[in-house]
Amino acid sequence: MKLWIIGKKGMLAKAFQRVCDQKKIAYIATSKEEANITDLEMSPDDCTHVINCSGYTNVDGAESDPEGAYSLNVQGVKNLICLARQKGLKLVHFSTDYVFDGKKNAPYLEEDVCVPLSVYGKTKREGEVLLEDFSNSLLIRTSWLFGRDGNNFAKTMLKLMREKKELQVVADQRGRPTFAEDLAEVTLKLLPYSGTFHFANHGVVSWYEWAQCISDMAREKGHPITCEKIFPLTTEAFGREATRPLYSVLATQKIENLLNLKLNHWSEGLQKILC
Repeated sequence: MKLWIIGKKGMLAKAFQRVCDQKKIAYIATSKEEANITDLEMSPDDCTHVINCSGYTNVDGAESDPEGAYSLNVQGVKNLICLARQKGLKLVHFSTDYVFDGKKNAPYLEEDVCVPLSVYGKTKREGEVLLEDFSNSLLIRTSWLFGRDGNNFAKTMLKLMREKKELQVVADQRGRPTFAEDLAEVTLKLLPYSGTFHFANHGVVSWYEWAQCISDMAREKGHPITCEKIFPLTTEAFGREATRPLYSVLATQKIENLLNLKLNHWSEGLQKILC
């Protein structure tokens, strides 16, 4: 087995590279400059699996750049499917809780109807639909991804808490944070399987509650936190370009039962990036 990890500079791809190094799994990682999935001209010849960690993930930016989001999240997936078919490769792709509208008020199952509310969510859903016609594929929906690298909520909050005395954080959106390295490890266990799965760490939280936890844990670990108060804010009052689901909790029983998994709580991943 040898993996082709696409988008090597991103948070999830770097997590995959760390996990593969630890487990001594062979891989090659490529950047956008080395292999652009929107206009694919090269691919490694000796790989067995394609791990697509690339994508347009700027949720608000997609509202004013729908072409860019479509190019990566739809056309890029289409190109990878064609390549995987030609070379007999297993294609692993990641999607998002934002394919749901948040009106269920109960954890979303893999087979629940998708009603994305934003350009980002709609393009991710279009990519999913393409994969439904390719049997040698693995689709993993995840939520509120954070990790050691790149821009993500946990690292952004930590930076702001060092710079500002007060912060406002949305308190009426609820989901399950996912530590990138936990997602990478579980994905490797899922490689023999195909179909759609949900994965997120244990624990449902709002962005505001998560920010409070980041603040408390960072102080305990001696980070120079200057933020004295975090104020809860409604989604409407906060105001963003893209509409987000208020409740996007993913149900993970399918993957837990299949792999006999005991999920880590998201706070364990937070401990690791704050150490």
